[in-house]
Parts: sequence; C-alpha cells; structure tokens
Amino acid sequence: MNFPSQPTLSVVIPTHNRREAVTRALGALSKQVYPAAEFEVIIVADGCADDTVFFLQKQLSSYPFMIRILEQQGMGPAAARNAGARQAQGQTLIFMDDDIEPLPGFVGAHCNAHNKPRRVVMGPCPPRLTKQKGFFRHALQGWWEVMFDRMRQPGYRFSYTDLLSGNLSLSRSLFMEVGGFDPRFICHEDYELGVRLLQAETEFVFEPSAEGYHHEMSDLRRSLERKFQEGKADVALGELYPQLCSTLPMHLLFRKVFLASRIMLFLAFYLSWAGDRISRLVETLLSFAEGAKIRRVWRHLLKGLHGYWYLRGVAQELPHFGAIRYYLLERPAVIADALEVNLADGIAQVKQQIDEKQPMNLIIYYGTTEIGKITQPGRERLRGKHLYHILRHELKAHTLRALAQANDLDIPVERETLIEKCDEFIAFQEKHGYAPS
Repeated sequence: MNFPSQPTLSVVIPTHNRREAVTRALGALSKQVYPAAEFEVIIVADGCADDTVFFLQKQLSSYPFMIRILEQQGMGPAAARNAGARQAQGQTLIFMDDDIEPLPGFVGAHCNAHNKPRRVVMGPCPPRLTKQKGFFRHALQGWWEVMFDRMRQPGYRFSYTDLLSGNLSLSRSLFMEVGGFDPRFICHEDYELGVRLLQAETEFVFEPSAEGYHHEMSDLRRSLERKFQEGKADVALGELYPQLCSTLPMHLLFRKVFLASRIMLFLAFYLSWAGDRISRLVETLLSFAEGAKIRRVWRHLLKGLHGYWYLRGVAQELPHFGAIRYYLLERPAVIADALEVNLADGIAQVKQQIDEKQPMNLIIYYGTTEIGKITQPGRERLRGKHLYHILRHELKAHTLRALAQANDLDIPVERETLIEKCDEFIAFQEKHGYAPS
C-alpha cells in the first residue's frame, strides 16, 4: 500500500511485554472510520523481553496504515511517549495506552476536536473487567465511571489530575513547546504534564466520541503497588510545584485528626515492617468482609490499605515524619489575587466579569453576604461557563444560605431539594438579572 509522505495524525503507543494487548489495539485501529492512509502508528517497545517486536515486524504489511516500531531500554512510559513523539510526522499526536481498544470513531473524534488552537483532548476509557471479581470489580468500575461522569458535567473546571495519557491528543508543536513528558516520573507523569499544559494557557476538552475500551488488568496487589508509586510521585510533584501541595492526597491524610490516619502515618514512617504485616492482615479481613457481604466495612478496609501504601510511598521519598509537616504546611504557596463578584448584579454580568478577567481565584458575594471562595490551584483559569457548576455543586449550600439571609427564605434540608432550589435561583437570575423576592 502507498502511504502519504506526511500523515496528518500520529498515534503513539508505548508497550512493555504485552504483545496480545498491543495486537488488539492495532486491530481496532485498523477498523477506524477515519482514512487509514492519513494517519500513522508508532509503537515504542520499552524494554520488551518477550516476542512483541518480532511478532509485530512480521505483521507490518497486514495493517492499512503506516506503522513504525521503535525500541528502547526500559526507560519508562514517559520516555517512550517522548521517543514516539520525536519520530512522529503528523501535526497532531494521539497518545494511547496499549490496553485501549479504540472504537471505530476514535481517531476521527480526536481529529475533529482540534478545531481550535492549543487544545488538549481527552476521551473516555470505559473499563472492560474480566479478571476482577466481587467487590473489587464493582469498586474499580465505579472509580472509572465517576471520573468520566465528572468531566461530562457542563461547566466543569478541568484540573491537572484530569489529564489522561492513555487517551489523549494535542498538536505536536504544543507538545514540543511544553517539553513533553518528564521522564523522571514513572507514575503520574500525565499529572505533571497537565500542570505545564495548564500553565501554558491551553484548553482542556473532554470528547465523549473519542472512546476506547480499557482492558483493565488491575487486581488488589497491583492497586496497592500503584498507590505506593503514587505516593512517591506526589512528593516529586510537590517539590516541583509547591502550590499544589494542598491538592495532594497526603495533605488530606496528614490534616485528618482520626486515630486511623495518625496510626497509618506513624507506621509508614517509623514502623513500616509492622505496617506491612498489618496490611497483609487487613487483606485477609477484606476476604472475610466480602464473604459476609459487609460492603461498607470492606470499603473502609480497602480505603485504609490504599492510604497506608500511599503514605509508604511518601515516606520512601521524605527523610522523616517532620519533613511532611514542612512539606505540606510551611512551604509558601503562590496564590494569585482573587476576583470579587456579586450575584446581586445578575448572573449575566458576573459571567461577563469572569470572562474578562479569567482569574485563578474567585470570591462570590450576594449583596453583602459572602457565599464562598474558589481557590483551587492546579486548575484551568476561571471562565463564565464555570459559574453554574460552582454554584450548583461546589457552593450550593452556601448559595442558598446567602439567599435565605437576604430574602428571608427557608433552607431545604434534603439534598435533592437543595439542588432544585439552587437551580431555580440560577435560572431566575439568568432570565431576569435579579433575585426572586
């Protein structure tokens, strides 16, 4: 087959000893609606010791698109993606994990989403769970669903933690401009890139049509190892970006006054040998809790296990317990000046003010009553489209309390009624420009 000398898109897939997975991914890419002659696929074999490279080289002629295979010596997924991007000929890069099985509209959806400059596009990866059983299977399924449901919400404000390197596209020039993935990160390399992309004033976009099934292979042991690596990576993130420390899970675990959190911290930093033994005991208790169908206890036990192994990763990078206090509480965070807006001026006016200033932080008033502050480092700049989501989800109770004080209203207790009343207020404001009496 004759391929164009300059494809418009390059799909970069890092892989490590997973011949079956990468073959499945390539088979799905062969069924794309987007013309196969207009994109290339670059496989980066990162320290593969199996027959992945040999097998793929024999199959090159069977694929309808141009395919190249690069090899490197086990340098990690970040370095593998960078190597693929350097060799890419397309103007747009699509990064895809080898365990993703893209649907037929995958490549075309990514391509069409780049109808504006400086966009970063993520697509959903609904999990295909075959190995997992019982409560763990349901917990894993729920984790993925919550993440994608959150990004689907109108007016959602994207964070650096929303960047998904397993289903991601951006222009090659933008990728090179920000320096690509940081190869020092073996875990959360996508989070770190997300920070720099947001700092570079890019627009994050969630494109539901850019969908690919994720053949999830995690089990309990892998999830605990993952938490350990996340703890190590988050220390590095905090070192590079001190303003993000308050957004890291270690901050929440350290600030909690619950006895369990304090015990986990002590064990992780001072008695890890005992903590590891207790961890194995808790794993056994998980089985008993599931057998007895006590889902709530099972969830608490799993949460405790994840918290402990995350802190074990943190302790691996920090010299002593006192370092975490300095790391989280005493390092100065850079917070930009906040824009003050007043809902009494009307929703349309407030949206316009936010769009004009595009602040990082926001203080919202209704009349003389302060509704709340939005100070969330590591997120995209605020725009008018975010206001509804903020009022409805993040500050709904505060919004209604302010209205009640100003207009002598009753505050509903039920959550659904609270959201309904908040929606009524926002809709009235948008239509009339003032509060209902």
